[in-house]
Amino acid sequence: MPTIARNHPCPCGSGKKYKLCCLATIEADQRAAREAVLEARRAAEWSKHYRFVHDDPLTNLSNEAGQLIRAGRLDEAAAACQRLLDEYPDDIDGHERTAQLLEARGESTAAAESMRRALAQALTLEGFEQASYDWMRAEIARLDGR
Repeated sequence: MPTIARNHPCPCGSGKKYKLCCLATIEADQRAAREAVLEARRAAEWSKHYRFVHDDPLTNLSNEAGQLIRAGRLDEAAAACQRLLDEYPDDIDGHERTAQLLEARGESTAAAESMRRALAQALTLEGFEQASYDWMRAEIARLDGR
């Protein structure tokens, strides 16, 4: 199929130049098709990641604890937080969720201390970004009322 130049007559037969007639519609269709392909690739990548996260017992327990805290079911959340601390002592989730639980109970000082433990542990692990440390420090300051 020969390429149609912008200033050639439009192949639709309108008598207008291609650039003033069908070009914008065709380009929009091409962009939409490219975006659909990219979105399909993103969805496939997310599906792979989500399947991993969904099957991860630590993530599931941490998410359950967070949901219980948000639902106000604090006794059940406390049990989930304790399980996190017992079953995953090398992960910071137990300390972070415990801080959330203590804050929900109105115990800001204890929540700040739990977040300090999470930060101390995070500083010994690989894979954390500076933004994560900064967020934890900001949470500690907020809980301390500074």
